[in-house]
Amino acid sequence: MVIGRTFVGWDWYPHQWFIWHQAESLKATGLPTLFAHDFSGVFVPHFAFYGGTLYALAGALTLVTGDAGSAMVILIILGFAACYAGWYWLARQCGLGVWWAHVPGALFISAPYYLAMIYANGSLHEFVAISVIPPLIASVASIVRADRLRAVPAAVLAVSTTLLTGSHNITLLWGTTMLALVAVLLLAVVPAWRRAVTLVAVLRVAGVVVPAVLVNGWFLLPDIAYQSHTLIANLDFAHEQDLIWGQTLVQPRDLFSLGRANATFDYQHMALQLPLLGVAWIVLGLVFLRSAWRTSWYRVIVFLVALMTVLVVMMRRISLIEALPRPYDLLQFSYRLETYILLAFAGAVIGVLSLLRHGTRKKAMWAWVLVPVLAWSIAGAVDQLRQRPPSGLPPVTAALPYNGSAVPPGGPDYSSSDPPLVAVDPNVAVVRFPADGERGDPAKVTVNALPGDNLQTNIITMPQLVHLDGARFVARQNLGQAVVQVSKDANPGAAVITLRAAHPWPVVGGTILSLVGLAGLALNGVAIAMGARRRRHATRTAPSTS
Repeated sequence: MVIGRTFVGWDWYPHQWFIWHQAESLKATGLPTLFAHDFSGVFVPHFAFYGGTLYALAGALTLVTGDAGSAMVILIILGFAACYAGWYWLARQCGLGVWWAHVPGALFISAPYYLAMIYANGSLHEFVAISVIPPLIASVASIVRADRLRAVPAAVLAVSTTLLTGSHNITLLWGTTMLALVAVLLLAVVPAWRRAVTLVAVLRVAGVVVPAVLVNGWFLLPDIAYQSHTLIANLDFAHEQDLIWGQTLVQPRDLFSLGRANATFDYQHMALQLPLLGVAWIVLGLVFLRSAWRTSWYRVIVFLVALMTVLVVMMRRISLIEALPRPYDLLQFSYRLETYILLAFAGAVIGVLSLLRHGTRKKAMWAWVLVPVLAWSIAGAVDQLRQRPPSGLPPVTAALPYNGSAVPPGGPDYSSSDPPLVAVDPNVAVVRFPADGERGDPAKVTVNALPGDNLQTNIITMPQLVHLDGARFVARQNLGQAVVQVSKDANPGAAVITLRAAHPWPVVGGTILSLVGLAGLALNGVAIAMGARRRRHATRTAPSTS
């Protein structure tokens, strides 16, 4: 990825395309945009429904580096570092030594699915969202245990929360749900942890989390308000087909193998094997440590192993996912549940290592069995990244051109499902609005049409998010393009139609929420700095006791 010698993920180049749009918007207006524009259509509301804040951050990095690909590489490297550091920090808080605390993070970032997200799928947003979960957990644990809010844990929690809630909706939904479920159950079975979670500690955490979430209001509020009107949210058949296709990648031969083979013929690096050796080490560790079955850590490990088992079963059964309430059933691919299997796995590794610290010397030797397991995981990761596509599918080394009729990066996913669907009528005139897009300028055309005429367009958007002068939306075509009707008061033969971004209440309200969130984080920073200054002053002025 860094050297640029091999293909990196199928979504790599579309992400670069959208990052470039945000960079151009930031350069022209100083603000991110909700829309992308390309040959597939204009005012595509991609950023209103998919990772707006992460794209904006990547756009800002693009202005610094001059290249969207470099911005992506920087974010991915930071993702690896954040994930590893989060697990190390959490392990240290759980009492592990300096060297043993490296093991959970090393196992996690060398796991097949974690690497496949980038090197097979190019899923930048999902990768970043997952990578910030460990530092988020570690920072919450640190804040809960501390006597006051400190700068580093607060900053880590603010950044992690902002990125988790501002990058990938599916991970946001499933990740926050799993974290909440695990937190409630663990607090229920571990009284000591329950006593540590005081009202003051909860308020400290909320004081950082709430404004960090609000930072993403500029796109999350339109997302929440209009998501049920999008085309992708109403394609039940397509969601079922995605689950069926994804089911072919989670067969026993793909999950229960010690090697790393691609789960599909044409996806380079797509390995999905479970960390079987590590899980076996955990289970056998529970057997060796059965005399500690009354301890809190033992119960936590048993719970995490049970959770992994449930998730593996759910990953292999489409019917279980389809039985979930909306929108949990919109998981798209069941192999995404491997994220939460890996999170539970790394947590269980910390738990067993913590128990071994307090066991007998003979039992403590079991920790060293984890060293070859770690070596095997790292060796497998190296092998996974060395894989090449099958014969006839050479590695891609150059960006795909998006100035022709190749695969549209936008498409109709986030167009509106509300107007009635109509077949393309060859007798209806076609009008193409210019893609002045990245700057968010109004798109204006003059067409030879009469009042009341219907026109096919290249508008792929949601009518709620744009304002159309000189015409109105009346229907949509099967690829999401809007059909508009010329206004009755238009100039016959020279109708002027203008399309521009609108500012309905979710857009205005979301912008206000983002400003409130930024102000809240700034106030937190000021309060922490002032508190530190007061403590330093008190220390200097305190009378000497010598």
